[in-house]
Amino acid sequence: GQRRVHGGTLLPKEINMGKGEKGDHNGNGPGNNGQGHAYGHQNGHGNGNAYGHQKHGAGDAPAASYSGAAPYSGGAPAAGAAQYGGGPEEFHKGMINACFTQPFTCALSCLFPCFKARSHRLTMLDNDITRYKCCNDRYSCITKHCDSCVKGNESCCLWLEACCCSSFAIYTNRSMIEQRFNVRDSACDSCIQICLCFCQIFRCILACMGYRSQELDMGIDCAYAAMYACLNSQHEAEIEFRLGIKTAEPDYASHMRR
Repeated sequence: GQRRVHGGTLLPKEINMGKGEKGDHNGNGPGNNGQGHAYGHQNGHGNGNAYGHQKHGAGDAPAASYSGAAPYSGGAPAAGAAQYGGGPEEFHKGMINACFTQPFTCALSCLFPCFKARSHRLTMLDNDITRYKCCNDRYSCITKHCDSCVKGNESCCLWLEACCCSSFAIYTNRSMIEQRFNVRDSACDSCIQICLCFCQIFRCILACMGYRSQELDMGIDCAYAAMYACLNSQHEAEIEFRLGIKTAEPDYASHMRR
């Protein structure tokens, strides 16, 4: 039941652990539904570990959670991972289309964007509030001074960020989604955001020139509120698509009958 490889080391021919099937001479262990650990014969290269469906395994490769998306670990992304929109794929739904697929999120975020901003952050942190950092250290040159206050008060600080700095919270969620799911903005989404930035710059230039228009200010503010609602709706649609989390819409009719 033993054989010699690499200078006389005695190794067992095969060990079957968990639900995995026995491996063959190349260390291939298909496992049972990706669950078992299958150890096959070691070949001349010493590669004999096969986890799940991985063949010629040279190390541990457990199946990723959340339908292929790895849990968010915080900090800088790994080498080759997307950071702030560098992924090869676009969001599953565009900003405009997401409003129609997530009507409740869109309507709620027009008035109170903080609720969905907080909910999305918790989801991206795998509901582990202890991982929370102010804006996820996206603006660490400023937020690092708040680290001592955040520790032990993560839940309260998340509410403060979502309510008082909704725009920062939403864009932090966006960067986390892009990094975790390796996605990026579409050309249309980028154009919408850039156009609103130019509108804001134009308003500042007019204000410096002494021209202030209440109608212009209200129009730009409403456009920004609509954009944040679209962003929250897009984040909601992406999370549902990637993680399989379904958000139940409130039953308005039953409440009205009461």
